[in-house]
Amino acid sequence: MVSETGAKGTGVISLSLNNEPWKYAPSELYVEKIELKGDIWLRKNYTDKIDTSNTAAVHEKLTLTTDFYFISGDKAELWLEMRDFSDRIIYAVEGINITRGKDGKGSKTIVIDGLKRGFRSEIVAFEWHHGPNKSIGTRMSTIYFFPHKPNAPWVWDKDDDQNPWVTALDMLLEWGVYDYSDVTKIATQITEYVNSSKLLKYASGAQLIKNNIFNCTGFINDINKKKDIEVNCSDCAAIVSTLSNLLGANLYQTRFGIGGMGFTCNKIKAIGSNEWKLTVFTYHEIAFVGVNTNIEANIYDASVKVNPTPKSNPNPSTKTTGKLPTNMQFALFRAKYEDKQESSIKNAAYYENADMSNEGKYKYREMLIENITRDIKTTGDYGDYYVDRNLYKGVLTGHVSNAGRRRIE
Repeated sequence: MVSETGAKGTGVISLSLNNEPWKYAPSELYVEKIELKGDIWLRKNYTDKIDTSNTAAVHEKLTLTTDFYFISGDKAELWLEMRDFSDRIIYAVEGINITRGKDGKGSKTIVIDGLKRGFRSEIVAFEWHHGPNKSIGTRMSTIYFFPHKPNAPWVWDKDDDQNPWVTALDMLLEWGVYDYSDVTKIATQITEYVNSSKLLKYASGAQLIKNNIFNCTGFINDINKKKDIEVNCSDCAAIVSTLSNLLGANLYQTRFGIGGMGFTCNKIKAIGSNEWKLTVFTYHEIAFVGVNTNIEANIYDASVKVNPTPKSNPNPSTKTTGKLPTNMQFALFRAKYEDKQESSIKNAAYYENADMSNEGKYKYREMLIENITRDIKTTGDYGDYYVDRNLYKGVLTGHVSNAGRRRIE
């Protein structure tokens, strides 16, 4: 819908100017300046703002302010077309009255809404007409269309250095994240691209995070320069959640471990490697859907590929591709007494309705961690329970910690 005081009609209209009288003052004028303001604040990168005369970010609504200069006359009746790159009219409005001011100028602000669509960047033309055929000015502009409003760390509703960055949006378009509206598909494609990138290699210790700030600028610059980048699980969680949240996902960087003592994994393929290896993590960090770190929540992990059948096939060959955790449920079972200290349970965890015999039911945690897949069924004061020999109370038995979304620079 197009709304403007005094305009004839709203929405996508069919202009039939040659078939009916067109009443306008015999004035001469031209477009002097056009300013765009989408309903999402946008900047070039962390340090630089954008030129609002030719770039905007839109979720549903775009505000177009145009300044005109009168060569002669005091009033004019104009019409406006908004066309895409293929010259198709997206929106048009007629009957826009402009009045000359004392400085010889006139101005008009038009609000165009109903623009919601999948993620994309389009070059569009805004062309003003005076009368049926005369064009008085055209502006070619780049519009970034957002399927959803961004989530933290991005700030979309006020001027901020955490406003969406053009450099990040352009990188996602290069990755093929185009025309998507489903946030699950968006997060999945970003996770797949990060894991499959030939530039990213696993390293111990976070390389892109310092003082709990994600160096998104450095990551984008290195990607654009085709430079090798060392990353660990925290880096990957920050990359996936930050870029997915830019397009409306609701992911949190979430860390889990076993009381600071570390845990042994089943054989995994680390990012940048095609080799299955046994690995010990002091902790592991992933992108969790939502701040509620319930074990039934879904997760994304670009740092590893897991073995979906760690019991029956504990030593997969290099030909086994493995499973990349995208939109995967975190864990199969829930710890019933994870916050209690009953002497009969001691340091073990009691799992409600746990059936570890069927690998086909395994979720992310069972595929990743070695000791979970070696449970011993036992009977105690609270009925049957499963003992994880190296799991300690309150950490991996259903709890994860440090859910957050790091600031970016």
